[in-house]
Amino acid sequence: MSPGPYDMDAPDPRAERETKEAKGIMVLVILAVMLFAVVGSLDWYQNADRADLFNGMAQDMFTLHLIPFEMLGFLLLAALIGALYLANKEGTRR
Repeated sequence: MSPGPYDMDAPDPRAERETKEAKGIMVLVILAVMLFAVVGSLDWYQNADRADLFNGMAQDMFTLHLIPFEMLGFLLLAALIGALYLANKEGTRR
């Protein structure tokens, strides 16, 4: 016997949606608490001296390692184009 429009054993789509929304809100709250805990534990004034480290690293990246950096960018672009091509198969075009 096929289920009719008033089948009482069928799951309620509104209840499933509300459950998913509640789970999403719980995950969001947990992530927000973790973010505030991490940001609050950092000592921002001690880390201000690290700016010289990042300046030196950027200087090396764009002078000594410019060619590998550009090659990596082209490799990532090719991977993105390949992923888009594989995701858009002939059968799914409209």
